[in-house]
Amino acid sequence: MQTADTNVLARALINDPGAMAQSRLAQSWLVAQVSIYVPQAVQLELVWVMDRAFGIARSDIALLLERLSSHAAVSLQNPGAFAAGLDALREGADFGDGIIAAEALAAGSELVTFDRKLAKRSGAQLLKP
Repeated sequence: MQTADTNVLARALINDPGAMAQSRLAQSWLVAQVSIYVPQAVQLELVWVMDRAFGIARSDIALLLERLSSHAAVSLQNPGAFAAGLDALREGADFGDGIIAAEALAAGSELVTFDRKLAKRSGAQLLKP
């Protein structure tokens, strides 16, 4: 098993005209793997890179993440939280917020936030000034 860093997965999933050689290499590496571990930190960073660095729409990010997660060799850290993050993206919310809400639920812990959208979507306790 190998652990994929964010930059490798980003290059494998995104055809960046400025880094086509890296994209081709990352895609070849991904196809050749038998077992790839994707930590949750990489999942979060990958979404951030696709959104902020490449300006990819959330709906397209969701499709790319679905493609990644359906790869036979890919093992995700906390697949349930990943699925919750993916659901959040599909609904126009933040991937990270979906993961946070799922982890709080899995821990049997009440989520507390200042984020109105997160509170409404997840049932978290909204702190108001």
